[in-house]
Amino acid sequence: MPARTAVSVVPFLPPGHRSTHRYRIRAGGKPEERRCELRDYELMVVMNPDLDDQGIEQTTERIRSLVTARGGEVTDLQPWGRRRLAYPIDKLRDGIYAVAKLKLEPTATEPLDRSLRLNETVIRHLLVRLDEA
Repeated sequence: MPARTAVSVVPFLPPGHRSTHRYRIRAGGKPEERRCELRDYELMVVMNPDLDDQGIEQTTERIRSLVTARGGEVTDLQPWGRRRLAYPIDKLRDGIYAVAKLKLEPTATEPLDRSLRLNETVIRHLLVRLDEA
């Protein structure tokens, strides 16, 4: 019986493009681990207007810890303060806005989104991938 050799399969990419995925191939030829590079995201959060300064600080620290627990980092966090909402959400007319710039793996966005939906102090949030251009 001939000896098996490990062959790595690289997906087709058009000329001039490079893959952001890195594969680690084990002896059987199957990928052992699939990693992506960190991507840039922007997260806008609207918090409950009834929060005091300490509550706002706790919520922003909670967002930082959610990102760092998933292997990412918060590069910038800017509190925008109290603003009028375009339409009422849960009978609230105002909200406290904060915008954060993140570096995060693409696989970690879904759990972050789920955690923000379950947080009661966050009324709405929007996570957007920033363009590479």
